Amino acid sequence: MTLVIGDRREVQLPNHVTHLPRLANLDSKDLHASQAIALCQRVMSDPTETSSDRAVALC
Repeated sequence: MTLVIGDRREVQLPNHVTHLPRLANLDSKDLHASQAIALCQRVMSDPTETSSDRAVALC
């Protein structure tokens, strides 16, 4: 069997999506996509974040 890029059988997802961990930051690993989006929204809306971190979150 040939592995195809994007093969859904090879993707491991958590049993359920949890809320964004309170201490999550741009260096956090192993976030689910919805958690990563929530983190980026939090960083972009926080005026105390550096402009470079806000730019990374925007990307």
